[in-house]
Amino acid sequence: MTEMKIEMIKTAIAYPPVKPMRPLDPSKVREIAKSIIDRGLINPIIVRAKKRIRNGAPADAYEIVAGMHRYDAVSNVLKRDEIACIVVDADDLHAELITIDVNLMRKELGDAERAHQVKRRKELYDALFPEARHGGDRRSDQVANLATRSFVDATAAATGQSERTVRRDAQRAEELGDLLPEIAGTALDTVGIVDPIKSPIWRLQASSMRRCRRRRAQIAVQ
Repeated sequence: MTEMKIEMIKTAIAYPPVKPMRPLDPSKVREIAKSIIDRGLINPIIVRAKKRIRNGAPADAYEIVAGMHRYDAVSNVLKRDEIACIVVDADDLHAELITIDVNLMRKELGDAERAHQVKRRKELYDALFPEARHGGDRRSDQVANLATRSFVDATAAATGQSERTVRRDAQRAEELGDLLPEIAGTALDTVGIVDPIKSPIWRLQASSMRRCRRRRAQIAVQ
């Protein structure tokens, strides 16, 4: 089990992950800053201790696992030099899993973005818990069903989503997997639109997008 504790850390020694999963929204940062002024920081950010090179030598630092908007509001908008955080003892895979779980709790995620994160969570889950995927000596079809249920149950419990929602997002990810990053955050990524399971129009749209991608790749190498 991941050990957690709450601390106050210097904002100057906290830094974002190398590849943030979501870009910062300046308007949301300003909104959070106003809320902090009015009510304080209700939810601490989540970080993990990780050395960072400073002045040519390794130095104590914290990588932000979840809460970049809150950190930016405290550090860059409000100019405060300390921030409340939960420090987790997590390796790279567990840290990314925490980031995804926190993101999936957010109601404003579009369908494609949520499906994309569920897809990545499934990859991490399989890597962290291979026994759930392989299932020992059980028959392969039974193993597949057991593994799916295990992942769905774990994701629902961690994020507060219903099992039905997790299954739907996983199915969307399977249908649109390679296109999800292109759709996420666009006008297509709105509730009820990204539904290739029920919509033949979306299947045609996905096919057209893949053809355009192949054509761009062909032009790029010419």
